[in-house]
Amino acid sequence: MSITSAQALDGTAWKQAAERAQPRIETRLFIDGEYVDAVDKGRFASVNPANGEVVAEMAAGTSKDIDRAVASARRAREWRSAIASPTSSTRTPRSWPC
Repeated sequence: MSITSAQALDGTAWKQAAERAQPRIETRLFIDGEYVDAVDKGRFASVNPANGEVVAEMAAGTSKDIDRAVASARRAREWRSAIASPTSSTRTPRSWPC
């Protein structure tokens, strides 16, 4: 926004510009490298403890979503194990449960 166009804004336009500039809170679950809605479409309120204001309605994951996330992590681990050499120091220790 240029200085000239900013100077032309009235109070309502300033408020709209400020709202557009606010960072957006992602409310979905991050599974398998992307944001997805919860399987059961459940939501819960995330509340600011300082003033009780609802900040966002977040996706409420269930055991179905956990199963999706664990399956994704296992696929990633299998892929990682397939490309890591047996002598690689970056290989995932077999003692880690997955």
